[in-house]
Amino acid sequence: MRRNKIYLVKKNVDLPGGKDNWILMNGYEFARFMDTEEGRNRRKGFALLESGNEIDDDIIIECGEKKAKELEKERLCRYYRKKINMNYHTLSYDWCVAKAEVDDGDDIVADLTTDVETVVINNLINEVLYEAS
Repeated sequence: MRRNKIYLVKKNVDLPGGKDNWILMNGYEFARFMDTEEGRNRRKGFALLESGNEIDDDIIIECGEKKAKELEKERLCRYYRKKINMNYHTLSYDWCVAKAEVDDGDDIVADLTTDVETVVINNLINEVLYEAS
């Protein structure tokens, strides 16, 4: 599903982004603005504000060159982390999943907090007690 983009361009670059200082544009209007001399001079001052969901539109806002670089850096970091985390599976021992097939053990994760010596000693004691009975 293709998402729409809304462009917020300042009427006056020297004024802060108050309620009356924005021009709302669609993609076509923004492209025509960027073809102008003023648009080419201000092109590095725009940043993408992602909505974070599939329903809302993305907003591209004029915020100055320095702030635009910061926002783009943060957006790329989030994108990188999302791509990296796609390769990992999260397991939870609090959620029981019933499987129809035999458990192959691929999803078993070692508990690093377990005292291995105690577990082995308890298993040996249980074996001796079982054999003695």
